[in-house]
Amino acid sequence: MKKIIFFLLVVVSFTSCSSYEKPVLKEISSTKINIKNKFTKVNGTLVFTNPNAESIGLNEMYFDVFFNGNDVGSFTKKTDAIIAGQGQISLPFYIEVNNDEYDSKVEEIELELKGYINGKIKNETISLSFDERKMINPNSKIDTNDSEKSKEEIKQEKKEQKKLEKENKKLEETKRKALKEINA
Repeated sequence: MKKIIFFLLVVVSFTSCSSYEKPVLKEISSTKINIKNKFTKVNGTLVFTNPNAESIGLNEMYFDVFFNGNDVGSFTKKTDAIIAGQGQISLPFYIEVNNDEYDSKVEEIELELKGYINGKIKNETISLSFDERKMINPNSKIDTNDSEKSKEEIKQEKKEQKKLEKENKKLEETKRKALKEINA
């Protein structure tokens, strides 16, 4: 009888430990689709929120990309980002899609991202699966010059790179603050 009571106490203690809520994919933002002659560039930002008081350390993000229901590619990223307690984080993504994978002459694309993000809160592993859709209007012209980038494209890429660097610095600062909170 003592063994049964002990077993029940162990089961109850393990099941009551999972009191954390999963992070939430709030939105897909800053999404741009640029159709070229042979491929399409897609970049944007996934905004996740943390409903918990404790910080969540993220370690992996993966999703499949669909254009108008057609599976056109996937995105995988290892990360050491931290979502502060009651905070949010923006994680940028970038993929290139072969135009043979979908009808690149459409005026509007339903972008669907279906995947997961993994992380840890305290010592508990969490995983959030998501399936998010957004209607996007791609650039109006198909650029037939894939081989050389224009000066404007190079400038834009440099601006985006600087923006990503700033976001990474902010993430590092948030990470440092969160680690201080966790260790306190």
